[in-house]
Amino acid sequence: MARPELPFGGRSIDLNCLSEPDRALDKPHFTAVTDLLAPHLDANPSASLLDIGCSLGGFLQQLRARWPQLRCTGIDVLPQVVEYARGLLPGVDLHVGDVLDPTALPRDQDIVTLLGIHSIFDEPLAWLDGALSAGTPQVRLVVFGLFNPEDVDTLVRVRRSGPGTPGEWQSGWTLWSRRTIETGLRERGLWWRWTAMAPSRTVPRWSEDPLHSWSAEVDGQQRLVNGSQLIHQHAVLEIARCDLGEGA
Repeated sequence: MARPELPFGGRSIDLNCLSEPDRALDKPHFTAVTDLLAPHLDANPSASLLDIGCSLGGFLQQLRARWPQLRCTGIDVLPQVVEYARGLLPGVDLHVGDVLDPTALPRDQDIVTLLGIHSIFDEPLAWLDGALSAGTPQVRLVVFGLFNPEDVDTLVRVRRSGPGTPGEWQSGWTLWSRRTIETGLRERGLWWRWTAMAPSRTVPRWSEDPLHSWSAEVDGQQRLVNGSQLIHQHAVLEIARCDLGEGA
């Protein structure tokens, strides 16, 4: 069977957040990424930050509650979620945009974040050039999501099975290996740093969407899985054009 080619942004889960907005606005990794950025933002509370794939705006909401002077911008490919975010975050620059179209991105951002976005692409660093183009020469790029510590890349497609006609294929949470990512960053002469990240709390199974993640016990530990039954290996990847140094 040939691998189905899918349009970007055609996944059910990306719109399902509108049916359960409270859950989408308080994801466990928001606090972890916020804490990782805290030393930098405490020192630069009026920095500019772009969140690519901002969805309903929950991550930006957490940031603004802690650093009210932070100059936030958010983009997402789905007009419906951008409209919701505008109601949540009046005064914040929120608009429809695509990381694959750098002309749609703002410029001169001190920090650019992508939370879970990199795993929807069929190329491991498809998002990198666009994200970097939005930043200053000293930009700090912060990427959260699935990265395989094993030297294996896993390209994911999912569809719902059942009686009658199967569901449509969707791009899943593709699992790129750290080695593949590092190879691409090294070729571009970029600095990077990994921070492993485990779930901060259990996540109930509240949706039948095959891309929804929930907590399950694996080898005596709470891990996240979804309908594909792939165990989630989360990490934060920081990228910069120069060495940020320890604790920077």
